[in-house]
This record gives sequence, structure tokens and C-alpha cells, in this order.
Amino acid sequence: MDPNLLEQITAARFPTMWAGCIAWSQVLTDWHATAYPSTWAKIQEPSTAAPAQTMTFVAALVASALHISAVEGGADASDGAAVTMIPLHEAARLPMEQGLMLLTSAPVTDPVWPDLPDLIADWRAEGTQAAQTREAALALANRVLVQHAEHAVSLGDRLRDLPRYVQAIERMASAPYPPGPPNTGRARAAVQATSAGIVKQLHMVRSGLGIAQLLGKVTPAERREANLLEAALADSIQLAFAHDASVEQHERAATGAAAVRDHDAEHHTHAGPVAATDARWHADPLGYLRQEYTAYLAGRPQPSAARSRSDGTFHIELTARIRAHHDLPASSVCGQGRHGHNYTITVELTAPAALIDDDVSTQLRIAIGELEHAQGPLAGGGLDTLSDNNVTSDPVPDERWFASWLHQHISARLPHPVGEYVLVQVATDGVGTVPSVHLGAAR
Repeated sequence: MDPNLLEQITAARFPTMWAGCIAWSQVLTDWHATAYPSTWAKIQEPSTAAPAQTMTFVAALVASALHISAVEGGADASDGAAVTMIPLHEAARLPMEQGLMLLTSAPVTDPVWPDLPDLIADWRAEGTQAAQTREAALALANRVLVQHAEHAVSLGDRLRDLPRYVQAIERMASAPYPPGPPNTGRARAAVQATSAGIVKQLHMVRSGLGIAQLLGKVTPAERREANLLEAALADSIQLAFAHDASVEQHERAATGAAAVRDHDAEHHTHAGPVAATDARWHADPLGYLRQEYTAYLAGRPQPSAARSRSDGTFHIELTARIRAHHDLPASSVCGQGRHGHNYTITVELTAPAALIDDDVSTQLRIAIGELEHAQGPLAGGGLDTLSDNNVTSDPVPDERWFASWLHQHISARLPHPVGEYVLVQVATDGVGTVPSVHLGAAR
């Protein structure tokens, strides 16, 4: 952390007062989103709100509220020198439900934010997603201002805590979780993560859970995994913020840990050495959570393990079963002969371990899940519907063509050059034919 950060904050000057409001609103918004990720997720996830646009809207609303409060409170020096004097409680009292009023009160012609008129136009957009994005942004902007106002009277007072926030961010990026003895070797590293690592894990698990929900195949184990990661993230955050952690952060960590303990006690699903029903956990749910997260990491496939293989490669194999569309007309390629059978698709990825991480594995699983989904790219038609060619064109969309199409479809979802290491095999169920295979350029 820069030891002169507080001095730099105090001495900060801006082209305009509005520029100062924008700069500090982004700090306040990022600060809140980092300190309360579960709040942001809870407000956005039940809806179709667009996360990136929601974040932009929130920062704009907070900047507009600061701007109005600066003008009304006489803290509107042209160089932004008085911006730190803005009373946060006054900004928090502004009617956030009147979001358009707040945004249009800002100097829309100020060159500091030339895209503001476009942002206002986006705010006026119609449709369900636009409405839910606005609703989420209004709720979050209110949370940002109210919760910062609980810690300080003025913006400057709040920014005096910024160095400690920066330290917490550094701990989230580097401090091992679960907390324990100093890391003395590879064995300990295998069962520790960081807050940032848990966020990444949780994002991937949520993505997979979303696909499973669409497929109607969510298992209790998948739900437990998501709940375990949510609780571990809350615990790691309150540890990173240490004595600066809010009551809400402490309560969220304790509540999440107790939920994991109680679930495991009821379903006998503990993975660690001591069962959830053991008396030691009655008053120590966080201890139980940390035991279970350690067990989760220890039992989870790690890309690092692939790097330790003798040939230096990582291998994953997935299978999908695609049901035939038996109601297709006889003129359809998939309605003729063996094309009326189901397909079994096997996808293998064998690549240098340096190219593979959990994101790649998750994207591969999502791509396979899409193929099996009732509303996926293979639904409602035969092979000929996937091709720009008609059934009399060359090449005919047969199993070999299908394998090639699948390879392109899957590779498009993977970062370059991972797709070149993919092998796709298509087998026609119930028919004694040799499966069709398509190899990536690197296989």
C-alpha cells in the first residue's frame, strides 16, 4: 500500500467538481461491492439485471447524488478541492427512486464523462431486463450511500479509512483461507485459497448450477457446494477486513457457516474428519465451515495436479447423449435410416497444463450442457438444420460433418488455442458403425 495515499487523497484536485464526484463515486462503489459481494449478488441474481451495466448505473447515481449535495452544501469549488466536504448523510437522503432526476441533474455536457447522455438513454430503455437493471441499480446505489454514511459524516472522513480498505483488499488477494499455520509447503497450499480465489470458484459453480437448473438436473451436492462457497467467501472477507469488518459482514459469515453445519448435521454430508453433529461445533460454526472448505479443496481436482504429471498435460473427458427427433418428416436427413437414432457425443481435451484452468473446465462443461438442453442448438431439427447447405449439397451433413460442427461449436467457447486440443467423437446409438471423430489441429 502507498504510505502517502491519505495525503494524496487530501491533495487531490480535478478538472471540475463533477470530475471529483465521478472519481470518488467509483471508489465508494467499488469499495462497497468488494465489502458486500453477497449483497450485490442477492439483489442482482433473482432478476435479469445486467451486472456490468448495473455497476455503471450505480456509480453514476452515486456521483449524481454527491454532485447535488456538493452544490446544495457549498462544496462545489471548480477544482473539486471541496468535494471531500460533501455530507454523506445528505447524499444518502436523496430520493434514489427518482434515478432519472438524479442522472439528468448532472452536467451532461461536461467532457469528463462524454458517455453520460448515452447512459441516460440506456436508463430510459424499455423491456424487462432494462427495468430490472434500473431496479437493482437504485437499490444498490442507496445501499452504497447509506452504508458509507454510517461510518462517516463527510466524504473526506470516509476516505480517511481508504488506506485500511486497500489493506483489506491486499489481504483478500493474498491471505490464505482457511486461516491456519504459516504455509510451509505444497501440501498446505493445496488446501488453502484466497478470497479472490473463492470468488472465482463461486462464479464457476454458479455458472454450472445455472446450466444444471436449466437441464432440471440440480443435485443436493451441487447446492451444498454453492452454499459452502458462499459461506467461505463471507468468512474470508470478514477475516480480511479484520477489525474494520462490519456487523453485517460478521453476521453473514456466522449465518452462512451455521447453515452449512446444520445442513450437514441433518443430511450426514460432512466431508471433513469431524461430523457436523459433534458438540465442538455447536458454538463454533466457523470452525466447522473451515474444516469443510479445507476438505472441499483437498478433494477437488486441481489444475496444479495436472502440471505434476509426467507428460505435463491435463486431460478431461465429457459425454453428452442427444436424443433423436423421431417426429421429423421422412425427407429430413435425420428422419432417414440410422439418423433416427440417438447420438452419444464424447469430448476429450488433452492439452498442456499451462493452458488449462478452472474457467476452461467450466466453459467446456457449459458447452456440453448446452448441447443436451431442450432449448439448445440441437433442439427442434435435424443435422440439415445446422448446415447452411441443403440435403443435396456436398458435403452431406452426416455424422462426420456433425463431429466437425460440434468441434467448431465447442472450440468457439474456449480460449485460443485450447480448442485445437479438443477431440470430438460422435457415435450413433444402436448401430454397428465406426464412430466419427474430429481432431483439433494440435491433436
